[in-house]
Amino acid sequence: MATIVKRGGLFQRCNQTLSRLFSSDPTKFYDSQSGRWMNVPGAAGIRVHERSPVSWSRETVPLAQRLRALEKIVAAKPYSVELWGEAIEDLTATAWSTADGVRLAVRTDKPDNLRALCAAGVSEVAVEVTCEANIRERLQVARQLVTTASSLGMDVRAYILNAFDGEAEDENLQFAYAQEALISFADSGANVIVLSDTLNKAHEESIRELVEEAFYIDVPGETMLERLGLSASLEHCETAVRLGVQHFDASLRTKGDYGVPNTVELVKMLAAQGKECRIDRKALSALSNIKLG
Repeated sequence: MATIVKRGGLFQRCNQTLSRLFSSDPTKFYDSQSGRWMNVPGAAGIRVHERSPVSWSRETVPLAQRLRALEKIVAAKPYSVELWGEAIEDLTATAWSTADGVRLAVRTDKPDNLRALCAAGVSEVAVEVTCEANIRERLQVARQLVTTASSLGMDVRAYILNAFDGEAEDENLQFAYAQEALISFADSGANVIVLSDTLNKAHEESIRELVEEAFYIDVPGETMLERLGLSASLEHCETAVRLGVQHFDASLRTKGDYGVPNTVELVKMLAAQGKECRIDRKALSALSNIKLG
């Protein structure tokens, strides 16, 4: 059961220092409070979720062109790539299978779709809830989807939409809803939990408050330091990087879309911050000539 435990970075650093004495693997540390070995936060580098293919459709981009572009995106080695709505049928019909270690993701709210997604080579499912009055009802459905996907061996990327309060005078309930969703998704075993600034209302303080609260959640499996993500503007991503967030959404469309930054600009910012990122920057620059819909 996920709980909020007030333990800060000093506690984690002490655990990691002691772990180096007992393990030859620098990417692992022993968490004495939970009694388990875990990944060192940040050891795998910043992970980027590419969203541009979401906008590709049969009406705007021919299938052959979509698959060629997808191959080039995969070659740039983002952590994961979110696909277009008809991806199940397209991947099944063409037997396309060149993901090469990159997670292919599809967003769905239907547990019945999961077996077909899995058979088509989709390894990650994106689910979402919105911070609003009926969030508990929505979370119940989403948790079922997380459980089913996990039983099929699929990773789950859980989105918390409208996660951030506006300025202080707005006095809305976003923070409480987002906190409830964080605990619920963490408890159900979602691999990545993404705070999404869907309404473009976030500001530095609201991001800091919610991110730091998330890091205090003690969960089964990996810590929230390894699982938390952000879907927001480049400015807010920069704030989150400084706070220690490891997962970010981006899009190769010219100016980015879905409220997320352009992938090239995000990677440049990460480099300027001295952060490791597995994306091949040379392969990424070659994507500028691809029609992305």
